[in-house]
Amino acid sequence: MEEANDKGRSQDFVKTSEADIKVTEVLEKIAKKLNQSITGVALAWVMQKVPHCYPIVGGRKISHLEENIKAVGIKLTDEDLKEIENAISFDIGFPMNTFGARPQNNFLLTSTAYMDYVDELKAIHFDD
Repeated sequence: MEEANDKGRSQDFVKTSEADIKVTEVLEKIAKKLNQSITGVALAWVMQKVPHCYPIVGGRKISHLEENIKAVGIKLTDEDLKEIENAISFDIGFPMNTFGARPQNNFLLTSTAYMDYVDELKAIHFDD
């Protein structure tokens, strides 16, 4: 049972960025269209987009767990996937955003260590 003074993820603890807000707005729009929760749509995106990624779900209430379980049945369209992905631009991070996305083409990186990459993954479409 939650205590009355439990703030959860208050603004004092978590700073919301503009990117977070943009993605949340898109997830909320799709969630309303599908009559699902925002977290369910986000989990469905992860499960459809990345075949070898198994999201760790969590929550503080039984209702959170129930919403997460419903994500298994959500099927996002190609348009939904593109809308989520286009909400913000993707930053691949260091060292790829500094030296290039294909490490085998960079002498500096290949001379120091073996680096591998994964080809761009395509969304998974489940048969009905």
